[in-house]
Amino acid sequence: MTYREVDDSKLIQQHHKKLSAALIRGGKFREKRIIGYPSGHTTRPVNFLNNGEDSVWYCSWKNNEEIVNLFGRGKYGANHTLLIDLQFNYALNKAKKSLGGAFLEEIETGEISLAHRGIVTVINRIPKEVALDAMASHVVEAQSGRKSTEFLLVADLESRSLLRDIGEFSIELRDSVRGVEVEEHEDARFDSPSISKEKRSKRDGFDKLKDYFKEFTGERKSYKPKRIYSKSNHGKIVEALRNELLDEGEAFKSREIDLVVEQKKRALLFEVKTAADTQSVYTAIGQLSVHASPARKFTGKDVVQIIVLPEPPMRHVVDIIVTELRLRLVTFSFDEQGAVSFQGLNRL
Repeated sequence: MTYREVDDSKLIQQHHKKLSAALIRGGKFREKRIIGYPSGHTTRPVNFLNNGEDSVWYCSWKNNEEIVNLFGRGKYGANHTLLIDLQFNYALNKAKKSLGGAFLEEIETGEISLAHRGIVTVINRIPKEVALDAMASHVVEAQSGRKSTEFLLVADLESRSLLRDIGEFSIELRDSVRGVEVEEHEDARFDSPSISKEKRSKRDGFDKLKDYFKEFTGERKSYKPKRIYSKSNHGKIVEALRNELLDEGEAFKSREIDLVVEQKKRALLFEVKTAADTQSVYTAIGQLSVHASPARKFTGKDVVQIIVLPEPPMRHVVDIIVTELRLRLVTFSFDEQGAVSFQGLNRL
């Protein structure tokens, strides 16, 4: 387990101050607006990322020892009521499990990430398992008190595009859970919550991978990559990859498998890593090897296995990956606004 929940009140307050400062820097357009709130409506100062038609906005206030953070999309200068996509609320005096927001510390690096407990309301409360399944690429386990708990990684607290990152997460969460049928919450598809019994029985192999797959746990690293991104970016990268391939075929995912794109004659199986160090690359190779079989059974087609990294690994490792293992390699990068772009997709 690589994460633990921050439960020390002093640290929570420190992270809160850093989060507040980052959001203020990111939301440069400020005005008072009416916000549709679960308990009614409230009029509050709202900060917008930009003055575009569909800008990310946030609103924050303190309620006793609890911080209320609301995020959504809207137009600066308009007069319609703003609707909430995400509530990221937390207590300042302790980690409070009844509130959705949390801070996670990556044990190895000490990096702090924003995380969400999967407490989501769309008309009615969405069961946590539904939210976690819908946002599988964001799910991590973290030590919370004496227990291991699943969270959704939202964004790196140090991100230069934090407000944009949270906005993208909130939209993905909203779109993923909206319209999901509770009875079908085990469905792994991106774009449809209901499928035939035949498809469901084939897809079961995806989720059952968790029963027998164990990740590489070695500590030794022989290569120090130049570009390492926080693990909290993983879900953002997977979502960007899926959007990039919208016209290429039908997309699927599960808790264990980052992305499968089913095309007419083949299926593309992706494993995304946020660093190109030896451990990450070896883990990706192992995961692809294990996941290829259920992907093949699920789609009934030949599977092309693809590793997605922030940069190519060592030259001899690339040769082994491409020449001997017959895997494909795609790289990604972030621009200054936090948008993800990919290199090598056109060669698949």
